[in-house]
Amino acid sequence: MASPVNNLRLGKLIRRLGAAAALGSLCGICSAQATAPAVNAKAAILVDCATGQVLYEKDADRRLPPASTTKIMTSILLLENTRPDDIIVADEKTALTEETSIHLKAGERISAHDILYALLLRSANDACVAVGHHVGGSDAKFVEMMNAKAREIGAGNTTFNNPNGLPDPKHLTTARDLARIARYATQYPDFNAATRTKTYLMNSRTYKDDLRLRSKTRLLWAYDGADGVKTGWTTQAGNCLVGSATRGGWRLLTVLLNCPDTTGETARLLNYGFGNFHRVPVIAGSQRVGQATVTGGATRGVQAIAQQEVQIVVANHAAPRPTVQMKLRQLKAPVRVGAAVGVAEVSLNGRVVASTPLLAAASVEIAKGSGLLWGVIRVFLAALMIVGVIYGSAASKAARIRRYRIQAKMRVDRGLG
Repeated sequence: MASPVNNLRLGKLIRRLGAAAALGSLCGICSAQATAPAVNAKAAILVDCATGQVLYEKDADRRLPPASTTKIMTSILLLENTRPDDIIVADEKTALTEETSIHLKAGERISAHDILYALLLRSANDACVAVGHHVGGSDAKFVEMMNAKAREIGAGNTTFNNPNGLPDPKHLTTARDLARIARYATQYPDFNAATRTKTYLMNSRTYKDDLRLRSKTRLLWAYDGADGVKTGWTTQAGNCLVGSATRGGWRLLTVLLNCPDTTGETARLLNYGFGNFHRVPVIAGSQRVGQATVTGGATRGVQAIAQQEVQIVVANHAAPRPTVQMKLRQLKAPVRVGAAVGVAEVSLNGRVVASTPLLAAASVEIAKGSGLLWGVIRVFLAALMIVGVIYGSAASKAARIRRYRIQAKMRVDRGLG
């Protein structure tokens, strides 16, 4: 249940940001924000990777074919349903898959770890089919899993129809959805390790003639701090790229669909983001930000702490006024330390741009005596039920005797007795 009480205005932060903006104006440096670069892609988006806050978009909800950026979703399901040393066995259908491949042979065995790199570096279509059959049991079941995961992530405008992105008129996504899917994937360290890798030597294959992989993501060589993510191309989709880079611990992520120059335009978008925005801390990790009410506990409430740090992204020289709203649950004792008690949402200009789960800072036990009291009450209620049953039985028996006597008297009166 949302708590309307804890809608906090961050006074110190606001004053600090306002002072900075005022100083910039006095110094003559607070000029108009730099214009976003021209983007020739049919659809594009630039987001803060941590929060998903949008810094630039162009037709971001237009449904377009994603080509091999599809393999981000295939990688997610691989990571969530296998261990790195699990062995995946290629079948005959896998070996017949068209276009880019690692030339899997029917019956060949390869580790899930190696096949992840084959998906993300070489963009191997046959590796995707092998993953789909191993994880889902069939192409159709794996596609169902892909679409279910997309809905879970919030990518509601996405429809997958195969695991690799080969042309299909029903296989469509949007730049916004693809950014959500990529952000979700970056929670997995193994995914990040693979996407930032330029070259990789597979070592678990039984077929030894094709072991060396080289990433198709040219951004890794062309842009300082680049760490992924995935290219794509088909005749129908054109050039596609989910790109990202990290500088000073801050990661930005871009999506370009059907773009003539994915590397160059991704670099310009990243430069625009890093050059015209900055992060502002709003909530510190483990910061106490409110109190959740607890009924039946030794104490009437428990402090809520932020599970993680929250930062928002603001334009340079701006004086934003972020607000934090606590949505706290109604809790019932006992409550264990670390239990989820709600969420803190950070809004900017009326829109929620970041959030963090809230956890109980301490345990709250059931109030002393309350257990005994409820025990007494339960015994009393049980006793009442027993008495009611006994009384009801006795009353029923007495009623039957009265009816019998009345009926007997009536027979005597009528001369029938």
